[in-house]
Amino acid sequence: MKKTLLILSMALLWTTQLRADDVAEYKKFAESVRDEVYSMDIPEFKVTDIPEKYKDESAVIIAMYSSLAAEKKTGLAFELWIPSTRARIWADELDRMLIHINDKNALDRFSEFDFAIMGKRDWRDGLSYKANEKVRKVLGAKIIKPDGRVIEVDTDDFLEVEEGKKGEEKRRKLAVPGLEVGDNLDVFFYTSTQLQNLHLDPIDYVFRKDYPVMYYKVHCKIDNDLTTQYRTLNGAPDFSITRDADENFILDTEQTDISAKTPRLWYNALRQSPIIQMRAYNRRSDQYTPKSARKDGVQSNPSVATIKNDALTDIEYGSYNEKIVKDLLNLDFDGGKNVTGKLKNMRKKGLITDDEICDYLYSMLSYRVCAKRVNMNPYKFITMFNEAAAATGLDVKYGIVTPDFYEPLDTLSTMFHILWFGYVENTGKYYLPPAGYYNAPGETAGIFQGEKGQFKPTKRELKKNKNAQGAIVDFKMCSPEENREAVEVNASVDGTALVIDRRVRDYGGMKSSSSELLSEEALNKEYIDVLSRVDIKCIFRENKKAKVEREERYADGRRQQTDDFKAEIKNYHGRDAMEMRSGEIVSTGIDPKNPVLEYRLEYVMDEMVKNAGRNLIIPVGRLINDQLELLPSDRTRTDDVYMSMPREIATDIAIKIPEGYRVSDKTLKSLERNVDNSAGRFKVEVSQTGDKVSVKVLKRYNHKVEAATSWPALVEIVDAASKWQPSTLLLERI
Repeated sequence: MKKTLLILSMALLWTTQLRADDVAEYKKFAESVRDEVYSMDIPEFKVTDIPEKYKDESAVIIAMYSSLAAEKKTGLAFELWIPSTRARIWADELDRMLIHINDKNALDRFSEFDFAIMGKRDWRDGLSYKANEKVRKVLGAKIIKPDGRVIEVDTDDFLEVEEGKKGEEKRRKLAVPGLEVGDNLDVFFYTSTQLQNLHLDPIDYVFRKDYPVMYYKVHCKIDNDLTTQYRTLNGAPDFSITRDADENFILDTEQTDISAKTPRLWYNALRQSPIIQMRAYNRRSDQYTPKSARKDGVQSNPSVATIKNDALTDIEYGSYNEKIVKDLLNLDFDGGKNVTGKLKNMRKKGLITDDEICDYLYSMLSYRVCAKRVNMNPYKFITMFNEAAAATGLDVKYGIVTPDFYEPLDTLSTMFHILWFGYVENTGKYYLPPAGYYNAPGETAGIFQGEKGQFKPTKRELKKNKNAQGAIVDFKMCSPEENREAVEVNASVDGTALVIDRRVRDYGGMKSSSSELLSEEALNKEYIDVLSRVDIKCIFRENKKAKVEREERYADGRRQQTDDFKAEIKNYHGRDAMEMRSGEIVSTGIDPKNPVLEYRLEYVMDEMVKNAGRNLIIPVGRLINDQLELLPSDRTRTDDVYMSMPREIATDIAIKIPEGYRVSDKTLKSLERNVDNSAGRFKVEVSQTGDKVSVKVLKRYNHKVEAATSWPALVEIVDAASKWQPSTLLLERI
């Protein structure tokens, strides 16, 4: 026993010493990086004054510098004591800014910095067992005072925090003490990455920021044994490309006086800002390399057809395997050993429609993902769905599309920005994988509405023309009514508080706004109900270990859902409830016969009723969701407006008048509004029946993309809603 304790103590001391050595080594590394960065000879980082035209800006970026140095390495490793080589990339990335602080808003923003901690990624994160990633990050900051004094910020004095629902995201936060209005802040972020059998993460160089930029330079030095692809979008400058004495590729570009700033609201940077998207591949690695990137060198703005072909080729060679399909379909079904065969037989007998077959297969695969019964990415999801549908006798097609947070398909920069979709000729519906939340079969999420997709050309089309391109697909842009949130609010007075019973129903793309409220338990229950409608004997089996893990997840989910309901109330009213009495999910929105996400909350909001002598005042405007208020800087705009989707929010409010009080017709009439234009509508209708006051509020945005010329019309809608929110209802004592 003593010997065991001695060994454990020695091991603990050795581990502690290793950690101390690691910290000391990192500090030495960080100091050398800071010395090197701040000794760089870039004249623009010595500028202290800003032009007169920028004197009223909150902040001005005097200089920006981004660099990338990527080098191919070949490392030695051992498998079962047998030496073998490993394909590696070592990369150093630097982003440096010199920022002039011109007012308190900028001071607040730049007085703290944070970055994610990414220490190591390896095969345990779902990668090949031969793959890993090691990352070291360095932050540097110094303050330049108006009198020329330089104050170094101790960037080792950071606070490590955990964020996210379960603290899964770890970040480091650093305060910048001593920063004042009128100062210049010289700050940089440096990342050193060592990759094994992995490609470099994508890099974006954006030539438009929240503040004017006086100078921006990008400099890249990339090994000629790597494959580099980049695309310039939205008017971004191109690189000049040269070679150095070691045959490395040198890419340089710079811009001066970037006066245009990104708007605060409804702006899609990837589709509106000048940007260079870059990817560097080590084609010798185990990670999948696109077909177009299997030859070393730099590819400047490769043809979109070439990049599309990468994605379409991946469909052909990527996921399909007949055995995998069968295993996935029959993983935990008793009596369902040939699900597709039974569906096919039912179809022949007229016992099931083509729509019902697709609904069943889509729901079954979604259940698999949600219940954590199988590891399935979005690409495999569509492969499984299409192949299973084809096995029942349906005619299916594959296609590719980009969600709206990436570039459109006609400017595609990498195959990794696309998602696959399935199309079933027999139903005329497009089937997209769950993208952030679970859909009813055949629904189009807001991120795909209005997007263009492209079918994979059929074998028949390719036989006629080997260069055949698949047909272009226009995904439906839903109407505001189809992307609808319907809210029912019943409120009653309890002293100075309002007791509120609120029911929310989300349709179409608006379900994404409430999807975080859904628990795995609620989703799985509804999936099982949906799947049980089809006359196939299905028992959802699980072993004891899986059952225990599921029940633990369900218990965690119930606790998390309570917190999520409270957060929803705070988001709706702009502050916390005094008491939450109950919350429930009525329907999850995944049922093809009832594709509505519905939930109900009962809670108490204190200090909502004010006394005015003998009368009472109720802030009726606070019973709709918290409204956006425009800042003076928002009121002029030259950029098009990119919104999540066309949508409307219809709120029906019923307020019970306490006994002994009344509401005058004049008071009711003063609440009515009607602003209706090309961009949308804000309308309020008020009436009284017995002891109930009814207030119907409709807010509608007509389009997903609004031209800049229509901004005044959109402002009119936003202003109407924000100005109505302070409205009150006067209850007179009888």
